[in-house]
Amino acid sequence: MKYLEPERWQLDMEELYKPTWHILGKSFIHNKKARGADLNLLREEVRLYSCTPRNFSVSLREELKRTDAIFWPSCLLVKRCGGNCACCSHRCYDCQCVPARVTKKYHEVHVGFIIKQ
Repeated sequence: MKYLEPERWQLDMEELYKPTWHILGKSFIHNKKARGADLNLLREEVRLYSCTPRNFSVSLREELKRTDAIFWPSCLLVKRCGGNCACCSHRCYDCQCVPARVTKKYHEVHVGFIIKQ
């Protein structure tokens, strides 16, 4: 396991072994060891609740904020991050999804303009 912030490892280990269920999750609470955590259970919990690309239907009109055009098809199926991010910063006060990669895909869309009189 590679540690990303070497100067914080001790603080993070102390936070990990605090018995607070809302930060650590169920796998830590149900562990019978007094000062240890089963890393396989923690890894599985992170995998279950982590941000995973999922198919989302995106309305082109809403996404592009265009009301003066008709799009065909009117929506596209794209993969976007969904679920919990499991990306809690220090003490889990702020958690939001952060894209690891942005992919641009081009789709052929026919646009018909509406002429308002």
